[in-house]
Amino acid sequence: MAKQKYAEARALTAKDLLDRYSTNTRQRTYLQLIQNNTLVLAMGPAGTGKTFTAALYAATQLLENPANKVVITRPYASCGSTMGYNKGTLEEKITPFLLPLLGYFTQFLGAEVMQNMMGNRRIRIEPLETIRGQSFDNTIIIADEMQSADIGSVQALVTRIGKDSKLIVAGDPRQNDLRGKSIDGVSYLAKILDKYNIRDSAVIFFTEDDILRSGIVRDFVLAFNKEGWN
Repeated sequence: MAKQKYAEARALTAKDLLDRYSTNTRQRTYLQLIQNNTLVLAMGPAGTGKTFTAALYAATQLLENPANKVVITRPYASCGSTMGYNKGTLEEKITPFLLPLLGYFTQFLGAEVMQNMMGNRRIRIEPLETIRGQSFDNTIIIADEMQSADIGSVQALVTRIGKDSKLIVAGDPRQNDLRGKSIDGVSYLAKILDKYNIRDSAVIFFTEDDILRSGIVRDFVLAFNKEGWN
């Protein structure tokens, strides 16, 4: 049964998944940028599909090429506090914060295929703190919530891109959990990409008009824009 479901999943194409799940023009533009560049930075408010679309692209690549892998990472902080006192390894500590992203892969691939790919390490979680010194070939790297990464972590991340790999970075500078820092990770990366005209890279900006999660999320984002983010 698992083999049959995996065969059915592999029969899906990028177009199938795009037609089934992509819901607006902005997401389609984002997907095209990912397809055509080595690094894409997606900036904008919550609920706009930054992470959803990155996972959608990565899922299609897993199905189309058995050699492709996915690495999922994010900063080791959330809502202003670190996770250093939680029990377990770094991967175990960070996994709960990546459950929404992992859930997208389950949605696209099915639970059994997803578990199989996690088991054989075609999809794996890599804490940002342990990424320095590694090199990723044939890998789609998805770095989420990068507004809470410091400059050093961003520098380490972007220099991990190996042969036939892509890096997708997502974040919202207004939800920066770096207390007392002058610049967040996504804003720093956007500045570097623009200032030095980095090859094979693109930046896409989402706005409140692109929010898909729900109407109330859009209302809150607009309210916080006026009142100030904390």
